[in-house]
Amino acid sequence: MPEAKITIDNVDRAIITALRSVTDAPEVTIQVVCSDTATVVEEEYDNLILRDISYDAQTVTATLVYENILSESFPTHLMDATNCPGIFGLPSGSWGA
Repeated sequence: MPEAKITIDNVDRAIITALRSVTDAPEVTIQVVCSDTATVVEEEYDNLILRDISYDAQTVTATLVYENILSESFPTHLMDATNCPGIFGLPSGSWGA
């Protein structure tokens, strides 16, 4: 699973207060901008999960990971004779017989 380490300066008590208030791993979006065109988003990475958060008086460090969507079943329904009788040459409605 792809991951990245992130470190930010612990410059405000509000950062630690916010981190202490969350009960689940926060979802994060990173937007990359150039300093001369700060209103234009050059690249965006969303749906990142913030994990393994640690902090001290100077910095806050965490790991950003993508949720492992590759292990989710797709499609959500199993293509079998019960759910898709037409694929198996069965007449519609015969699965209940």
